[in-house]
Amino acid sequence: MDEICTEDLSQFDNRELGIAGRLLSTFAIQRPDFLGDDISLKCNMVSGVVFLVDECFNVGVLLDVKEGDPDKIGQFIKCPICNTEGFVFDLDKHGNDCCRYYLVNMGFIRESNGGDDDGE
Repeated sequence: MDEICTEDLSQFDNRELGIAGRLLSTFAIQRPDFLGDDISLKCNMVSGVVFLVDECFNVGVLLDVKEGDPDKIGQFIKCPICNTEGFVFDLDKHGNDCCRYYLVNMGFIRESNGGDDDGE
């Protein structure tokens, strides 16, 4: 295996082809505003993750939704400081302090008031 990620559909297994179909169908109905121009469909051959990526390397992945709910595309991001990856919610709730700093400074989330409020 030379490349970790590929656009070559002949390299996708049946599982990845099914995900690619769902991802493209969802994209056709609900184009995420975080994806710009020159969008490609790719598959990480190591992890099996199928994703869309634009010319600025913004990444869209199908979110896990409850059975029966429509598919949704979420923005998958990577903290440039510690390399933690995930969706905004993941990095906000489970990431390092640097992840939260990155999310605030990039405008993904608003800064909270801090930890001195004990609810009284």
